[in-house]
Order: sequence, then structure tokens, then C-alpha cells
Amino acid sequence: MAEQGERSDKMFTDDSIDARQERIEELKRRTVKLKKRSIRHLIDPITEDYRFDWYAGMSKAPNEKPARRSVSAGSSKAKAAHVQRPPCQAQFANIPMDEGSQSEFQEIESQVDEYPFPNIDLYLQQLVQLKAYTLADSIGSVVVMRDFNVEERVLQVNSLKCVYRRATELTDTYSWVYSCSCSLDKHKEVSTLHKSLRVDSSGFQQEVCIHVDVCQRLLSRMDSICNIDAETIFAQNQSFGDHVYSTSDDDDSTIFQLNESFDVPHIGVLLPSSSPDFPRCGVLRNDKGGVTCITCRRPCKHVHFAKAFRDNMTHEQVPEYIQENIEGFFAPEKEGSAQSRKSIKTSSYVRIPFARNETLISRMAQGFKKLAVYDNMSGVFDVSPKGGCCPHCGDHVPSDSSIQVSREVPVFLSREILRAKVSSVMCSCGNIITYDGQAEVVLNMGHYLVGYCVLRDYLHHFLHGKSPFFTFFQTWKQNLADCGVDAQELSYIKFVNAWYGFVSLLDLDLDEGFSCPKCDGSPRGCPSILVCDGTSLAFRRSMLTSSREGFSQYCYFPKSSTHSDRVYVKNKDLRTLLKKYCSSTCKDHLTDDGMNKLMSLAAKESPTLHSFLQFIQDGTTVCPAPYRKFLQEISTNFSVCSIMTLTDQVEELMNDLLTGSNLRQHPEKWASLHRNIPVLFELFSADVSLLPLKQEFKELLQSLWNASLGTFTGQDMQVHTCGNVMHCALSYFPSLPQLHCRGHFGMDNATTSKSCSKTFAGHPTLLPGVFTVFCEHGVCYGFEIMETCESPNIPFTILSTRFERAPEVVVYDFACGLHAYCLNRCPVFFKQTKFLVDRFHWRNHKACPGSYNLSRYPALSYLNSQVNEQSNAGLKRIKGQLSYMTEEHFLTHCKLFLYHKNTVVRNSFP
Repeated sequence: MAEQGERSDKMFTDDSIDARQERIEELKRRTVKLKKRSIRHLIDPITEDYRFDWYAGMSKAPNEKPARRSVSAGSSKAKAAHVQRPPCQAQFANIPMDEGSQSEFQEIESQVDEYPFPNIDLYLQQLVQLKAYTLADSIGSVVVMRDFNVEERVLQVNSLKCVYRRATELTDTYSWVYSCSCSLDKHKEVSTLHKSLRVDSSGFQQEVCIHVDVCQRLLSRMDSICNIDAETIFAQNQSFGDHVYSTSDDDDSTIFQLNESFDVPHIGVLLPSSSPDFPRCGVLRNDKGGVTCITCRRPCKHVHFAKAFRDNMTHEQVPEYIQENIEGFFAPEKEGSAQSRKSIKTSSYVRIPFARNETLISRMAQGFKKLAVYDNMSGVFDVSPKGGCCPHCGDHVPSDSSIQVSREVPVFLSREILRAKVSSVMCSCGNIITYDGQAEVVLNMGHYLVGYCVLRDYLHHFLHGKSPFFTFFQTWKQNLADCGVDAQELSYIKFVNAWYGFVSLLDLDLDEGFSCPKCDGSPRGCPSILVCDGTSLAFRRSMLTSSREGFSQYCYFPKSSTHSDRVYVKNKDLRTLLKKYCSSTCKDHLTDDGMNKLMSLAAKESPTLHSFLQFIQDGTTVCPAPYRKFLQEISTNFSVCSIMTLTDQVEELMNDLLTGSNLRQHPEKWASLHRNIPVLFELFSADVSLLPLKQEFKELLQSLWNASLGTFTGQDMQVHTCGNVMHCALSYFPSLPQLHCRGHFGMDNATTSKSCSKTFAGHPTLLPGVFTVFCEHGVCYGFEIMETCESPNIPFTILSTRFERAPEVVVYDFACGLHAYCLNRCPVFFKQTKFLVDRFHWRNHKACPGSYNLSRYPALSYLNSQVNEQSNAGLKRIKGQLSYMTEEHFLTHCKLFLYHKNTVVRNSFP
């Protein structure tokens, strides 16, 4: 204490007090001056001093890649080998260095051969080049910067760190004390230290993370330029606070604006240093219509203060530019949810060809530089709508039209960035014509132009590859960097908005693209065979804006025939014994007691079945082989309609069989039996003695036919009585418009036990997926977004509301459940529809009758039942692009992708 008192006495002599007071007053004036304008200019001198020239002095072939140290296959560095690293011979570009900096650089240079570049220097270089950091105030007490991935050696996009420093008095000097938000416990410990520490500089050691290390290097140059040191700031803090702007005179909280390297709006909030329970600095983000703090990751004081600041920022001390920044930041929240925010619209208006034509090919081959007029005087390209047509009146725009608005904007092309002066002219009709850009193969986004070469490039990546937006954008920027182009003007949000504008102008005939010329030319005028299935491609449930129509309260249908009425063997024990009797494995064979029980139950429940069992019994407890498949079919818990669908051909065949006709003597009828009732065809093929029908089998077949007819006796075509059609934006079937309302059925509230089910766990935040419908020729007729997990209700709603007559065949991986669902609600409408399970999924249907197996129907052997699976594989490929879009953009991109697939299929038709 004596030494400290002696040092304090020497410090505050008359001469030292005057000198120190001068420096404090000078710093006050400079600080107030900085408060009145943006502090972003402080970044420039730092940028100049720490920019690395990776390729300076290197001699290599044009296609030669930079040298890279080999790594083992299993190491973490090998996993990040795709990340582009700087060359080994990195140098500082024209940096004036003192002796300390020179020695530091020599130390770094000595490590080059061992490792391409130290992480700390690579982190610093990326921060400076991308301007991915912001000073919260004029003295750098808080620095917000992007985090660094040490393994991949790149900046992290969605992670920010805050580094704090405060001036502290030691026993022998003054020093900066640093802390970082990467360790909140350590930050709390450091922030609550006393301003005067009883330790000297030799005994004062700080744990320094990579963020603090980088921050020290960033601020060292600023301190030397602005003449800032810990001693002066310590003395300054004794006389006035270091806040910038506040909502009240006694509040020590501040607001600051982050620089433009952040695509999503961010602002920073500084709370008083006397609030250790919360991090002093909070970074607020507003990209989904709501303000959140990504520092605290929960509702906190930063958010509350920012909103209070917005409500009270008419204070005289708040400059106008700060008011504008805060208004812009909170504007999306005032407008409502994320869906109410609209992306930047394109200024172009002429439809862009989707398919290549001669004009497009010629213009693309020439490019913007040849098609646009270059002004030698200004050194930029001069483009305007002169020579085109007015979109309002259609008249030709003369070349001498008066220019109304002119602005210079960047032109983003695949390998270069140009400058162009874009002009708007006045038409004779009195309307202002903006520049479209199609004549020069560019898209006009108002403040910038984007070449078709870039947008069509991503179009092909989207349709044929698996490249998300950000991956393509990063690749584009790297290609520009390889050409020596400075792409600081190009941001990710600019590319995304340009792509959305490009897609909105694509010339797509969706009505024709989602229809099949072969099906439309048929007598039905619509597809008669459908293949449908769902896929997990979806977007976030929180982005859902449309809602499906509710059930019409007045359009109610009571219960029709029940499922148990449509099952031939109604007794569960009898079905179980009959299955064991038909089993081909020894362990499931019936015992003598079981056989006796089977015959007694059959005699009680179904006399016709009992007679047939007596007819085929050979004295054993095992069913004869020719009759096993047939008995297995009728012993299932499924409707008899699955065996014999009530079509005109089936009705004719059953009449012939029951009247004693031998179909084997009639080739056409025998082939028709094979196509329509394969289970009977296989039975008669295995036992030719059954035709003409034996009396025992004739009685059984008659009872089966009566049970099938009884399903539809006394039923109405209920689906056609519905009116008041309400369309839903979640469904898209341009060539199959909605004709009926679904209505509400008595079975909608009933719970049924299912012997076969299709269930899966859903995503916690995404919708279940998209349900697609294809015709037999492989053309997609549309899709529907599923709000709930995939169920028979989705295909039932599509079929019952969009078809005047139900399709003849529906192929679905859960066709057994869909068939029962339809018969419980609109049995007459689906009376002649055959429901089949596709070949790939049939192996999973263990308890279902073989009549649902598509492979048993030779007339449909040509049908590609995996067309949905193949298309869904393509949809899953673009899942990375679409999963986090808004509902509007998701629908647009689904239409585009499926339209392209349909175009390929349609072009393959002869």
C-alpha cells in the first residue's frame, strides 16, 4: 500500500494532472463526435493493416491447386479436407510493421512449412475481409464477432461471440481485462472484479480464448490510431459513463447497429455493467417476424430494453440514423408474422422461357457484355427499355424516349461483376416503363442485375442435382474469387431474392404440364388407373398459412354397411382355425381336436363352407394344396369385394360360372377370368375337375357373390349429393379441379381395429409431407400437402372430390386400408374400383388377401408401380432446399420440379 500511495503521489503532481486532464478532454470530444456518426469507419484502417495477400508472390500454373498438408483419413482435419485453405506462402500485403510485429510475422512464417496457416491468423483474416465483427462503442469495450470452427477453419454463420474489455488499475500500471461470452461463468467472474486490483502486471495472468486473442489484435491498431489506452479510459470512467445512446438520462443501456455482413437484421444491446445476472451485450435477431436474443436464447432484458427503446426513441439525444435503423429492424414484427413479410420483387416483367428456344440460346451464347451498350465515357454499360414494347399499351418504345429515372447498379454474372446504368423511360401512354433485361439476358432486381447464366445454372442444379441455395451461392462466390473478382457487393439474400423473382417469371403452362395427353384422350377424359403415395418432403408447420376446408355440417352421411358385414367368415375363432388348416408349415397344422372344432364351427356359422370342407377333406388335418390359396383368401378379415370387384366383366363371369358354363372352353372368358378374378383362375387351373362347378363349390361361390353384392344393396351415391365446394391452397391438381365437397360421414368419428396399418413417427417441426398422384403413364396429376400423418383419408378425399367417376384401378402401398376406408363411407362410388398394393410394398402385407397383390393381375404387368417412389426420390433430393421455405415458395418449387419431370415424360411419348 505504501508503494501504491507513493506511485499515486507521483502520478498526481501538478504537471501530470494537467497532461492527463488534457488527454481526458480530448478523448471526450472525440467520443462525442463519434457518437454522432457511424463507427464503421474504424474498421477500414484495421482492415488495411490486417488483410493477408494469400497469393502474393506465388508462381503456379493457372489450374494448379494450392499445396495442402496431407492428413490421415480418420482425423478431424481429413473430414474438413474439402474446405479451401490458403496457400503456404501467405504474406502480409504492404503492412508497415514495428519490431514487435516483424518478429511476430517471422514466427508465423517459420511455421508455414509445418502447417498452412495458424488458426488465430486465419480467423483474424476472415473476420477482417468479411467485416464479420462490430464495435459496440467508440472505445471497443464490446466487440461482436462471428464464431470460428476450428476443425473446418471457417467462420460460423449462425454463431456470434461477444468479447468484453474494461480498463483496470494494477499496482504498477493500467491494463485491459478481457472476457468472452464463450464462457459465461468466466465472464461473470471478470465483470464483477474491482476496478482497482492489488496485483502487479507480472502477477496478473488472464486465460485467453481464440476470440479474445483475435480481439486483442483487432483493437491494438485502433488503439494506436485513436490514441486510446487503458490508463486514459480508466480515468475517463471516473468522470462519466461510457454509454452511447439511452432511453433515459439515468439509464446506462445502449443500442448499436451491426455492420452489413449480417444478411438477417441484427442489432446489439448493451446493458449496464452492474447487471451480472445477464450478459452485458445481447445480439437481437429478427428474421421470422419476432425478435429473439441469440446470446441468451430466451426472453431476456435485451429484448425488453430494445422494445422499450423503440417506443421511446423520440428522445432528443437519439440521432436520426439510429432511429431509422431501429425502425427497419422492428418493421417485420410490426407487419405481423413471417408470412406477411414479402421478399424483394423483381422489376422485370416479361415471361422467361423455361424450355430452350433459338432466341434464348443465341442471347445466352453472346452474353450481357455483347448485348448491352458500353459507354466509354462513364466506363459502365448503358441499358434501358428503349426499342422494346410497353407492357401497358403494347406500343413500340422509340429510341428517343425521355429518360425518367437512371441509376448505376452492379451486374452479377457467373465469372465477373460489371457496372451498368439502368434507365426507365416514359411511354406515349403516360406510363413509366422499367428496364426488363431479357434482351440482355439479365434479371432486373431494382438495385442490381443478375445474369440468366447464374439463374439458369442454379435451375439445372435444382432440377437435376442436390445443391441447396447456400451451397450454390458459396460456390459462385468462390468462382468469382478464383477470377480475381471482389464480391463484397454480392450477398446471399440478393441471390435468393433474384432466384424467387426468376422462378415467378418462368413461362410454365401448368394446366397442360400436369396432365397426360393419353389419359385425356381416353373416353373417360381423365386417368382410369392411378398410382399414389406420400413422401416426407415438407416445410415447417409454423410457416403454414392456408387451412383445409372443414367438414360441411349440413352435408352429413350416416353409417352405411359395417366392415363386419362385408367379411365372409365373421367368427374370429373360425378364421383362425381355417388359417391353420390352410397353413403350409407343419408347426401350424391342426390337431385332430382342432379339426373337429373347425368343422363344428363351420357347420354353425357357415353351412356352405362346411359343405365345401367336407367335399375337399382327404382324411387328414391338412388342406389339399389346390385349395389353400382360395381358403386363405376367404379366411381373412377383409371384405369379399377385394376378391371379386363388381365390374361388368366380373358380373358376367360370375353369371356364367353359376349357370354351369365351363370357362376353360371359351378362351376369351378364360382370359377374362385370369385378368379379373385371379384367385378363381388359379383354383380352376389347379383342379380342373371343379369346372363345370360342383354343387358344393357352387353353393359356396354363390354365397360369396351374395356377400359382395350385399355391400352395395340399399346404398346411395352419397358423394354426388354434396355441394358448396371449397377449394384449399394445400392441394394442387390443375387438370383435376374439385367437383364435390368431401362432407362428413358417420364413420369419421368411429374407431376401428385394423389388421394392417401404416404408421410412422413425424418430424417435431415439419409437416408430414406431400402426397402425389400419378397416372399409369408416369405423369403427375398433382400433389397435396399433408397436415397430418399419411392416412387413407388423404387419397379418399382426392378421389371422392375430384373425379366424376371413381378410377378403375388405384395402386397404393396401403390399398387394403384405403379400400376399407372408402367402403365405410362411399361404397357405391367405389363399387367398380380395384384397389391394389404395389409390387415393392406387397412383401410387408402378411395378413392381407392375395387379391390386393398387383403382381397377380397380368393385364397390369406393364404398369410401373414404383413411379411414385422414383419421383419421391427426386423430391427428397431437393428436401434441403425446400424444408425451410415459406408455404408460397414451397408450393412454387414443388410445381416447378414436378412440371419438369412431367415434361420429360411427355416428351418421351411417340
